[in-house]
Formats: sequence, C-alpha cells, structure tokens
Amino acid sequence: MQTDQHRLSYSQLSKWMECEAAAYAEYVTKTWQQTDRTAFMLGRYFEAVLFGDLQSAELELQRDIQADARVLTQKRGAATADRLAAEAAVVRARAQPALVAYLEGDHWAEMSCTIHGVRFKCILDVLHLERGRIVDVKYVKDLNRTWCERDGRNVKLPWWRAWGYEKQQAIYREAVLQTHGVACDTYLLPVTKQKPADYDLLGPFGPPGQLERILDDLAEPIARAIELKEQKDEPIRCEKSSCDYCRETRFISGPMEVRL
Repeated sequence: MQTDQHRLSYSQLSKWMECEAAAYAEYVTKTWQQTDRTAFMLGRYFEAVLFGDLQSAELELQRDIQADARVLTQKRGAATADRLAAEAAVVRARAQPALVAYLEGDHWAEMSCTIHGVRFKCILDVLHLERGRIVDVKYVKDLNRTWCERDGRNVKLPWWRAWGYEKQQAIYREAVLQTHGVACDTYLLPVTKQKPADYDLLGPFGPPGQLERILDDLAEPIARAIELKEQKDEPIRCEKSSCDYCRETRFISGPMEVRL
C-alpha cells in the first residue's frame, strides 16, 4: 500500500518542479504553507457557477465565510469585487454556444493512475467519455504570452505552456486511459479575469504521441519529488523573486559583488 509519501497530484508535482525547498517545507516538514488561497477559492467558485452547480457554489461561499477569507464575501455580507467579476465572466462565457457545448459531461470527475510507478490523484473539470473528451477550465489573469525562466534564460511563452498545463493534460489523459480504457482528446477552456472577460477554446493537444512523450519527460521530476518526500536528499532553493517561500526565508549574509 502506497503512503502519502509515494503519491502525487499534478499541482503538487508542479510545486516540486518550481521550488524544491518550498514544496519540502509544505509537504514534508509542514513548516510552511502558501497563505494566499485567493486564486484557488475564486477559481473553484467560478467553475461551480459556470457548471450551473449552485450547491457547490453555495458551499464555496460558506467556506469563505467560515475561514474569514473575504475572497467572495465582504464582512457585511456583500459580494466582493472579485466575486462579481467572476459571475460576470460566467455570463459572457455561457453566451458562447461553442464554449457551452464543451462543458457537457461529468464535472470534477475524480480518478487516479500510476505514472512511472507513482500514484497520481486527478480531478478532471469536465469528462465526456462518449465523445472521448477532457476539458480543463482555467480562470486566468489574461491570455497573453508570459515571461518565465527556462534553463536560466527568460523566455516568453504561451500562457498555458508557461504554467506547464501541457503536463497536466498528459497526466489527465493517462488517468482516463488507465481507468476507462478511452484515449481522450484534451482541451483547455480559459476565461479571463479581465473586464470584459476574454475566453478561448484550445485543443485537441497534439500531435499524436506528443502527450505520451511529455509523460516520458516527467520520469526524472517524479523520481526527484519522491526522493525528497522520502528525505533522501536536501531540497534546493530556487531563489526566484517570484517564490513566496524563498523571499520569506531569505537571509543575506553580506553584499553581493556586481560586475559591470
């Protein structure tokens, strides 16, 4: 039987790949946790309203109030500006018949799969087995190309590649294949937080065989994550200014030489 040390999800793996030290503090020593859960709570509420799941939407509102997070509801009970923007974005997205058609299927379908000997837990936003389709909904800042660091260089990539969502698509496709024996096409359905909201429908991700190659490329990151979870090596700090953990725990021992 596998323990939590030997299990992963896409979101957890992505954290290990972003900063080993931050993931180690969160999942192994449990001495640190990212405090800003605004994006998660807002995204979950947005999806519930988009799917027409009013019960889940109400549950998210209650969680927000109980946690005193004030992400969705203000102290006096009024909706926050972020919540109103999310609801307005839903109205715009649902006015697009092509987008609505790709929301058909089972919502938040849970399943697991084994990749490179490690068990992955997956929650698929939309799964339509009869049509062989997986749709991942993203509530994002915008659809612009995004600057990110790759191999020590700053490069500008499509927003979905900057966030590594092609890896998520590969993992979800494998989960459905192992669970149901269906090789699904995968799609991204992003809606932005802009006013007015923008939207898109990307997919299927290809060409054929590319998602399988992405899974092959995950062998080393998965093995490294498990090695660190088993405390067989010391984690490496990313030291990026965008990393909350590295900024919070940074210690300066002296000046750094600047070469002109």
